[in-house]
Amino acid sequence: MLIIGHRGAAGLEPENTIGSFKKAIELGVDAVEMDLRLDRNGVIVVAHDADPEKIYPRSARLTEVLKAVNVALHLEIKESGFEKQLLEMIKDFPSEVLISSFKLKILRKIRSLDRNIKLGLAINQKMNRYFSFLILLSHYLRIYSIHPHYSLLTAARMWWMRRLGFQIYTFVINEQNLFEDVKRLGVDGVFTDHPDVIRQ
Repeated sequence: MLIIGHRGAAGLEPENTIGSFKKAIELGVDAVEMDLRLDRNGVIVVAHDADPEKIYPRSARLTEVLKAVNVALHLEIKESGFEKQLLEMIKDFPSEVLISSFKLKILRKIRSLDRNIKLGLAINQKMNRYFSFLILLSHYLRIYSIHPHYSLLTAARMWWMRRLGFQIYTFVINEQNLFEDVKRLGVDGVFTDHPDVIRQ
């Protein structure tokens, strides 16, 4: 099972920072996850929350992260408009890259630009009523993995997603007992703020 550092090691270091990613790697994660946005100068930055004025003075640039990180990357796109630029930037990254989003239109755009890149659809509680519809669309788009909030997981849904061939990574797992619960359900990986706590 994959242990994925959510925004690095967000429970231990400021999230979405190079320090957080390095801490997660130090703790032995299989991959690090980060949130991507575009600043007002057209630069891809690592930031979760939107800035109305597109000013991200404390945020690392993706170019900086790519030089500093040497494990697999899960890149969550928070907004559209830089899909082609992102694909160009990561094409020579030596480790595996998966691009995810809560927005299917973003994943659809990336799939139109790259037939082979691994894509992941994130699903939160607000999207629960559309769960079945989203899974079917994901199958059509040849999405690689589904990333449901752990509260949305059931044995029936796990069986269905597995039958359609998806990898299943759930978020955000910060307690060992919860980790054991989702492990019993058969997930393929977990996103965690606390890779120091979660143990196989």
